[in-house]
Amino acid sequence: MWCACAIRVGPSSVHQVRAHARASCSCAVNVQFALHELPHVLTCTRPTAGGEVPIVPYIVRPGAPLGTDLRAALGIPRNATVFGRHGGFTTFDVPYVPPAICEYAKAHPQVYFVMMNTPRICAPGDTPPNVHHLPPTSSDERKSRFIRTCDAMIHARKFGETFGLAVAEFSVHNKPVITCSVVLDPRNPFVAGPDRMHLDVLSNRALLYHDKASFTLQLDQFDRYDARRRDWNAYRAYAPDTVMATFARVFLNGSQCRTNAKSTGK
Repeated sequence: MWCACAIRVGPSSVHQVRAHARASCSCAVNVQFALHELPHVLTCTRPTAGGEVPIVPYIVRPGAPLGTDLRAALGIPRNATVFGRHGGFTTFDVPYVPPAICEYAKAHPQVYFVMMNTPRICAPGDTPPNVHHLPPTSSDERKSRFIRTCDAMIHARKFGETFGLAVAEFSVHNKPVITCSVVLDPRNPFVAGPDRMHLDVLSNRALLYHDKASFTLQLDQFDRYDARRRDWNAYRAYAPDTVMATFARVFLNGSQCRTNAKSTGK
């Protein structure tokens, strides 16, 4: 289980974090680590710690489903179905998904795939014109334009998500997320893994697949017009106002911070 704790600024190792976490939490930074490695954790970013520590989740800024997009710039028709992906460059790694996309794109030239910060899904020189690769961006405005270009997100991280910010960003733009129901454990890829927060939050809004055939079926069955009529936003509880109210309760009045410090015996 992964958490983020509030600690004094400065520690650069787990041992220093452990030492500083015994002090007050009036000055804080966000440090992420495995909960079992650090018993003096003060807050957790996701509600899966079994009540051991208070929860202060990440902030996911509300998306703007309506507005300019990148379709004209990419030469994509307004009525075309577009699947998109963004996230870590090395985390689009469910092995059958990239070749399935490449095959599908070749067989369905009217369907487009826009991949941001994603390795090439087709062999060099074999990329069909309806597959676009975009570089990463730190601009919230361009990221929002990219997400609005898409009708749905393709998520394919085999070890799952401790949070899944890219998933959340698509969801708050009211875009459905096609994701794998099978999450592996990075310590033992032959067993189920614990990092299922994206699945927990998306819940019945997730469009699930478990193998190449079911992934292709999700692409086949997707209806962009029906999707536009539905509510896909599963992350309203992570809006800035809501999270900052929780932050104030946990840190600014100090009660939960002190209570948890006492519970660790420090």
